Amino acid sequence: MSLITYKNLYTLTVEEIEKRLQFDTSSNYDKQLDLDVKSISTDFNSSISAVQYTLSEALPSTILDGLEVEATEPISSTIIINPGKGTAGGVLFVLGEQTSLPIALDTGVSILYIVLYQDTIRVQKDVNNTGLLVAKIIIPEPGVTAYIQDNKDDSINAYIVNMKEYKLYGFRGKFEEETVELLKDNILPLLAESLIGSLTLSEHLTVTNLAGSMILNSDSMQFFNIDGDELAYFGATLSRVGNISITPHTIESGNYLANVSGFQIQDNGDAEFNNIRLRATLYTSTIEENLYISPGVTIIGDLNFDDDIALLATKKIIFDRDMGSDTYWVYNPTTSYLEGWVDGSKRIEL
Repeated sequence: MSLITYKNLYTLTVEEIEKRLQFDTSSNYDKQLDLDVKSISTDFNSSISAVQYTLSEALPSTILDGLEVEATEPISSTIIINPGKGTAGGVLFVLGEQTSLPIALDTGVSILYIVLYQDTIRVQKDVNNTGLLVAKIIIPEPGVTAYIQDNKDDSINAYIVNMKEYKLYGFRGKFEEETVELLKDNILPLLAESLIGSLTLSEHLTVTNLAGSMILNSDSMQFFNIDGDELAYFGATLSRVGNISITPHTIESGNYLANVSGFQIQDNGDAEFNNIRLRATLYTSTIEENLYISPGVTIIGDLNFDDDIALLATKKIIFDRDMGSDTYWVYNPTTSYLEGWVDGSKRIEL
C-alpha cells in the first residue's frame, strides 16, 4: 500500500501557532504571561475528537490536486489511483504514489465508492464523513459486468466517475479553452424552450426527442410513429418517405424493378411507369421505336406530335387492340400525308 499521510486542521493550526507565536520575557513587558504553546496543545487535544466530529460535519470533501482514478490499459477489473491530495472534515490526505486497486464487481450493488482514510484506501457500498471520497464506480449489470473503463458508453462495462471539483475560468466574459473543453465533455442535457442565435453541432452529436420519434445526426434524419415504424428517412445518399425512395440521381418506388414493377424517374429525364393517364396534351420530339397505345390507356384532350416525328416514315403510332399492330398512324413521305390504317387497310389521309 502506498504511503498516505494526513494532518487534521487542528494540528496544522497548532504548527502554525508554534512557528509564529513567540514571547520575549526579557522585554519591557515583564508582566506578560509566558504562554506555553505545548500546554495549549495539550488542552486542545483533550477536545480534539469533538472538534474533529464538528469539522467532519461542516467541511465537505475537496480534492485539491491529482487523485484522478483511471482504468487500466487494456481494461480490467482493476483501477489506478494517481497521486494527489485533498481534504475531508478538516483532515488533509496525501497519496504519495500511484496505486493499483482491484475491484470486486460481483457484490450485487450498482455503485461502489473509492474512499481514502488515514492509513488505507477502501472500496465501499456507501459513503460517510470520515474519509475522502475520490471516485465512484458505476456498474450497469452487477454480477455480469467484468471490466472497468474510463467513460460511459453503450456497453455493460463499469465506468469511473471522478469526484474532483472543476473550476470554470474566464476572462472579460469569455471562457478559457480548458473551461470550454470541460463544459463540452461534462455538460448536462440542455433544456430550452427557445434558442436564439446560431447553434453549432458537433459532427458526432445526436439529437433526439423524448418520445424517440425523431433522430437527427450529421448523417441522417429519421422520423418514427408511436409503434416504432419508420415514417421517413433523409440521408446523404438515400432518402425515403413511405414507399418512395430518393437517391442522388433518381426518384423511384420501393418496389421498382426495371421492366417489371414500380416506377423510376432519372435525373437525365428518363422515366419508367406502368399505366399513365393524361388529362391534357402529350408532347414528344422523337420516337425511338413505334409508339404503342395499348388497350385501357385513356387520353383526354389532344395528342400532338412535333413535325420531326411526322418526318420519320418508319415510325408508327400504333393503337394496339389485340397485342398486334393492326391499327396505327404513319407518315408517308412520298405523298406527304399522315395515313390512318385499320386492319391492314388505309382508312384516312391527312
